[in-house]
Amino acid sequence: MLNPPGKAMHAGDALLARSIPNFFFHVMTAYALLRAGGVDVGKTDFLGDLPPMFDQSAGGPTTDAPPWVANAPSTSPNPTARC
Repeated sequence: MLNPPGKAMHAGDALLARSIPNFFFHVMTAYALLRAGGVDVGKTDFLGDLPPMFDQSAGGPTTDAPPWVANAPSTSPNPTARC
């Protein structure tokens, strides 16, 4: 059976318009119900542990940064550059 005219969606559109928002709605609702029930859940329960390069407990970023961080151009102004 074919869809009636104007009632079809491409997979990517369905994913972005329906599935992802629906998933996060249910995650948020479950989180709110757990918190209302007195369960101590927080951001790390949802996100998990941070990778070591972002761990602030060790005093800041570590030296084993991924290649795209090491090769990124600097965004700070160069004090020796002439305009």
